[in-house]
Amino acid sequence: GYSPKTDMAHGQECSSAGESSRAGTVQQMLNDTHKHLIRLRDGNISMPKRVKQKLSDSALLELAYALSDGTVYEIVKELEDIQQLKERHLHQQRRKLLQGHLTERSDLCRKQTKEISVCTNVSEKKHLLQRQKEERVIMESKQANELRLRDEDIVKVLDSVADEQQSTLEQAQVPFFVTTTQAQHIKIQMYVLEMIQNVMKL
Repeated sequence: GYSPKTDMAHGQECSSAGESSRAGTVQQMLNDTHKHLIRLRDGNISMPKRVKQKLSDSALLELAYALSDGTVYEIVKELEDIQQLKERHLHQQRRKLLQGHLTERSDLCRKQTKEISVCTNVSEKKHLLQRQKEERVIMESKQANELRLRDEDIVKVLDSVADEQQSTLEQAQVPFFVTTTQAQHIKIQMYVLEMIQNVMKL
């Protein structure tokens, strides 16, 4: 039959098991935090002096704690994958543009060579050579402008990727990460991101 004592004992056992499991989880997080702190300290040794001053031991401890549950690793890995995908796409676009420029120059060269080969009049040839020179200058200017615009677009996209990384890591409450355009702060964030990636590899 039903026994209150048996039920109470079972409840105490469940409670004890739950507390033990929580204690184990907390202990594991503390162990991970300590392990990450040692690795972050090792990584900080090679950093420039001005960066070391910002990455104090308390700041590294805060960062190590943020890394202890594995969530930040997943976020950083996903951001890294997105960045690499965009960089590959941008590189392909730039290479395609350069290949197009090469084709344009080859086509112009063939056209001009043919024009010269059929021109027998000395006076006309002189004017032809001048016109061809102008054609080459115009094409070079056009291509240089197209490449400049393409590179400006690449910088804008990469800046956008950096803003997205800052915002995502700030929302995840990763130390040092806030949305900013200050060059010094961005440089520190880059070093911190590098340290996180190095810890991930270990």
